[in-house]
Amino acid sequence: MTEDEIMERYYRQREKMKVFLLDKHSANVKAVTDALAKSGYSLSEDNFEYSDPVGLTVHFENLVSILAPELNRDKDDLVKLNQLLRLFERKTREGYLYTNNYMLMLTPLLRRGMHPVNNWAPLFVTMLWQLDLEGIEASVALDYDRAKLDVSDYGYVELDTWFGAPFEDNISSIKDGISKLRPPMDIDPKFASWIFNDKYSLDIKWDTKGSIKTFQAVEFSNDNVLVEFKGNTYHPAKYIHAEFDLESNLFRHFDGAVHFYTHDEYLARRDSDFNHANKSAYLLKAKSQKVFKLDGKISKDIWLELTGHFLTDNPLIVEYFTGNYPQHVIDSLSRART
Repeated sequence: MTEDEIMERYYRQREKMKVFLLDKHSANVKAVTDALAKSGYSLSEDNFEYSDPVGLTVHFENLVSILAPELNRDKDDLVKLNQLLRLFERKTREGYLYTNNYMLMLTPLLRRGMHPVNNWAPLFVTMLWQLDLEGIEASVALDYDRAKLDVSDYGYVELDTWFGAPFEDNISSIKDGISKLRPPMDIDPKFASWIFNDKYSLDIKWDTKGSIKTFQAVEFSNDNVLVEFKGNTYHPAKYIHAEFDLESNLFRHFDGAVHFYTHDEYLARRDSDFNHANKSAYLLKAKSQKVFKLDGKISKDIWLELTGHFLTDNPLIVEYFTGNYPQHVIDSLSRART
């Protein structure tokens, strides 16, 4: 069987599953269809999609604002998690908020490859879902154009993540400055891309003003990693910003976003650092979408765990926090060099 025949069979099977689930969850389909009809909108079969990791979804521009107009989105397009939990039910399946007829989902920017049909990238959403929110005001970005219709606690599981060792250094003693981490340059680029999961570099910056020490990190992938955002194709870069209070020895703010660079912007920025704008007449301001925000009393351990898992599959963040790569990366590098 040829590759084209295999793909054709896969798409046929996927379409059959979509039809099956549309029938099985017809009551949910009708409830969402009726809700949109009351606002003057109509759905066609093309508005319904299926993928194995996500299941049956309905896609319609600004769908969540129609289904749940009471949700308040802030200037960063985030919704406070405590409001979501008042209006929707949170169960064991991470990243989904339940009603009887549909489930809201977190932004697809938190999925593998930032693609809406994939499962969550390990393990940031899991950690966020299990977070003790006492003293923390959390805000998240949703998938505002889609809702899941096969309401259940079934999950599509993928277990291929690594876990980094805890960062034990005293944050107060970290010197201000910039770090830039890259995969080893002596490895064949093909092997390096595989070992480092297409990660190109990791930029880190610490800066202190008064009693607040600010952390920034931006993760660049290789130039073959592209995503669609608002109708255009970009090079995505994950970005983290956090503020550490030297007096309380806690983080008071922590947020994550994805920056979207055009090809020229990407080439201008990836080999530079956080001082790029100060050193260049070419002031670069990428498009951006914030995907989570925590405010309040945030422990160092929470920051470390969520940072490591937001930058999923990136050995460079483990190297930064521990001084070493994960053991499987060390073994792979040794094999690549021999």
